[in-house]
Amino acid sequence: QRRCGLYEYTMSDNERSLYDDVTEYLLEPFLFAFAGRQRRLLLIGFHRLMASSISALAASLENVARRLRRLQGGQGTDDIETAMLGDLDDDGDVDAEVEASADEPTAGPDPAAVGIELARVEGFVARARSLPNDAKARKFQEAIGVLLEHGRTGGGSGKAVVFTESITTQEYLRTLLLGMGLQDEEITLFRGVNDHARAAQANARWQKEEGARLAPGSRPSREVAVRLALVHEFRTRSKILVCTEAGAKGLNLQFCETVINYDLP
Repeated sequence: QRRCGLYEYTMSDNERSLYDDVTEYLLEPFLFAFAGRQRRLLLIGFHRLMASSISALAASLENVARRLRRLQGGQGTDDIETAMLGDLDDDGDVDAEVEASADEPTAGPDPAAVGIELARVEGFVARARSLPNDAKARKFQEAIGVLLEHGRTGGGSGKAVVFTESITTQEYLRTLLLGMGLQDEEITLFRGVNDHARAAQANARWQKEEGARLAPGSRPSREVAVRLALVHEFRTRSKILVCTEAGAKGLNLQFCETVINYDLP
């Protein structure tokens, strides 16, 4: 029987103030950082990041600040839209309408005006980095604590799949889990491109324990093998699988009865 639980949390005054101020900034009619046809796409993307974690928001704002510094120095970019989309930190596609805009400057931007916007963005980054462990993270740790206790008392497998849209949030959640006393080998990360060292170790282990049983003609590609290996690691060794949208389909995770969606809006 499906049981659903919602862990509610309240933003601190500083968290709420930062969220509101960044939203106000993104809604302004013209910004050097977001001139062009992708304003609506970026607004949606940044709001998704703010709903994900302060760490994800700070990382993306740092990308914006870096691009503004290039503009201020007269470097610019040959593909402004690709650069803007690169500011997003999510591991999936943002489905949104591409909005045409006629407010792109025809000449190079005024360095002084760019500097004003840059100082504003850098202020957001500093505020985000100064925030302590956020309210949402504390509720996540509370939920994981309940899960692990069920595992110890026989009330469940003690395993959970945790979904997030942000790679930065994925790493942040790993840090939170380690801070609770979980060991590194008890946490499996799954994303669109699994090129990290732990994925390589999991693949080597899977090739030895499972891959050797496959007929030569049925051996999967390296990409598929790594996906299978990470699921194998989660089933046989680790307790928490933290994955992006890349893990939302094509994986057999029926041995785990708990799913946590970290990025509710």
